[in-house]
Amino acid sequence: MPQRPLSGTPCLDAIKRIKKICGTSRRTHLMSLVEDDDTAEASPGRSPTVEQEAPQTQSGTYPVSMMESAVSKGIEVALRRIFIDKEFPVTMKRSPRRKNAENQEVRMQMAAEPSHERDFCLGEVRRVFKDSFEISQDSDFIIHQPAIREDVYSYEHEDGPGLDPQNLAFDLANGPKTPWNAKVLHLLFEELQERCTRERWPFQRLDRYYRMLIEERYKRLWTVWRGAQPKITEKGVLETVQEVEERLVTKKDESLKDKYVRRMTVLKHVVELKSNGKEDDLPAWKWLQKLIKTLGDGGMSSEESDIENEFECVLHTKNMGWCCGIERELDIIDSQRFLDDDIFAPWGSKPLKRICAPGNPTTLRKPVVGLSENLYDSKWLTGLTEHGVERLEIMDEKFQWMKVVVV
Repeated sequence: MPQRPLSGTPCLDAIKRIKKICGTSRRTHLMSLVEDDDTAEASPGRSPTVEQEAPQTQSGTYPVSMMESAVSKGIEVALRRIFIDKEFPVTMKRSPRRKNAENQEVRMQMAAEPSHERDFCLGEVRRVFKDSFEISQDSDFIIHQPAIREDVYSYEHEDGPGLDPQNLAFDLANGPKTPWNAKVLHLLFEELQERCTRERWPFQRLDRYYRMLIEERYKRLWTVWRGAQPKITEKGVLETVQEVEERLVTKKDESLKDKYVRRMTVLKHVVELKSNGKEDDLPAWKWLQKLIKTLGDGGMSSEESDIENEFECVLHTKNMGWCCGIERELDIIDSQRFLDDDIFAPWGSKPLKRICAPGNPTTLRKPVVGLSENLYDSKWLTGLTEHGVERLEIMDEKFQWMKVVVV
């Protein structure tokens, strides 16, 4: 009996083992080929329909050889990336129990760390993203150019060149778990580690702690980018660039208006409660109410959300360079919503922690016009031209200021 031709592919044994594991059908499958008259005369004893096993026509071997070649190439590429190019960090697969133990260790570290250290770590992660992608605030990530789809496919499934560390780009069609995005996040993690060593940070954290912060940061930016992509309109067509811009501006204006209404609602309830009880701090609350009403919704700072740990979302307040410092007064109002949450409806979004810091992004919105001079920042006013001051239409009447503290 003639032997089968041997294939030169080294993965042939593996293919055979796979077939053995999967099993084969017991139903006989026939493949026929109509022979020419000359072929039939030369081989009179051969059946005209049933092919013999020995010749192995090309039509029967070609698909198998293609599959073997593809599997062989994929294995070769994966092994070269791991052991030679070291494209992927070699990590052992963790059991669910071990993964939960590591997550619990990180949660315990987050719960025990001081707030200023946690804010520092969040700020450093934000700084790495800003330096790597040349963004000053989350909204700048809207214009981020995603990685070329062909490059991503070639890197993940073929023998592609991979990422350019000097020009990082995310695959924004997917989350953080794909090989391409995982490599980008790993490079950002290495940059964060290098800064920690070079700048000699006064405290250390677990590697998984930093990886979680970096991954959550990407998820946040990914959400911002997706929100700025054209959507299908009611007419069934994609939005134009102008329509996308109008939608984003409208959404931000609505957010500021909701914030203004919420704070005025808080002050209204508190003033009513203080008035009924005839409490001595009623003038202070009335002054806060007048301050917010004077500033209006244009005086409410916008914010960028971030994940402080696995459970708590925080807001980084954008700095309004034109406005005098009222962060403490706003914190008093926002904190009152936590303390007196029984006077509000239980549904709706919950109030979030707000972080005010000099390193936060600066808002790009125009200043509110028609305010008293002492409601503007004095240094900011000094830097304006004469025409710029005139455009503010500053009121002659001075706003009566009051120092308010919590006792």
